Amino acid sequence: MYKFKLTYFLWVDSFSHSANSGPEALVDCVARFHDVLELCRRFGEIIGVPMSWYEKEIIAGVSIANWLFSNEYECDERRLVEVIARELTTIDEDTYIEGINSLTINNNNSRIGIIGFYRYLQHNYIYPSIILEVRDWFAARRYYLEYSDSLNDFIDGFETCFPKLYFNLHISSTMKVFRPLRQFTNEIIKHLSALNDYGQSLFTQYASSGQVIVLSYLGATCGIECSIQGDPAYEKENLTFSFINDRGIKEDIVCAPHTKLFASHSKYRIYFNWGVSNINQGKKILIGHIGKHR
Repeated sequence: MYKFKLTYFLWVDSFSHSANSGPEALVDCVARFHDVLELCRRFGEIIGVPMSWYEKEIIAGVSIANWLFSNEYECDERRLVEVIARELTTIDEDTYIEGINSLTINNNNSRIGIIGFYRYLQHNYIYPSIILEVRDWFAARRYYLEYSDSLNDFIDGFETCFPKLYFNLHISSTMKVFRPLRQFTNEIIKHLSALNDYGQSLFTQYASSGQVIVLSYLGATCGIECSIQGDPAYEKENLTFSFINDRGIKEDIVCAPHTKLFASHSKYRIYFNWGVSNINQGKKILIGHIGKHR
């Protein structure tokens, strides 16, 4: 279903109690671990684990195998990890070692993430690929998205990298102006991340003060340029874009507020709408246009 995928491995060494540099409570580590794996499950991604994982001592003197499969250590945390373990994919040791070793160099196209448990500090892996919590999961995806091979590949990653955004049906046609693409991907990701991560929460908090105030907070929070159009007649004629609503019907929506890529005088913009109640139940920002100023 989702074309943009990462290959995930459990970070075996991070499950050893001696790696707990915090130290963090076991219950907190399990909660973070569960939230990350729920995202992988939601987007249909496989997590590989070698048999050596079961040998790690998650508690001093207690291996993961004993902790999971012995009644002696019955607790909510153990039961949750036991359920998770059933969904992991067993891989051979060589595949695991080759995969994680590839992360000791800056391989922008590997699309590999390692999911950790304790906050293990002793490693040589590149940081965008280390996943300890939900925000790391998104950071890793967005890191690899920047190095997409083509515009189609880049757009294929939007749904999983920015799940709080909903894109216009023809977004790919307006993005053809970005040539060469790699000169724009980082900046586009920065703006889409801002809208995804902060857009609706800031709108909910400050909408009563007007869009200008909301956009000023968005710009200050994320370090981007934002603006409104301000002419309703112009907006209706030039900034109306098609989306599929919750009844499966195409609907035209005005997307007037916008961010400006790179600088305030930039001709490259992202036009959006804060959300409409009958499109994704109003829970997503609508992205009408990514491309040149309209």
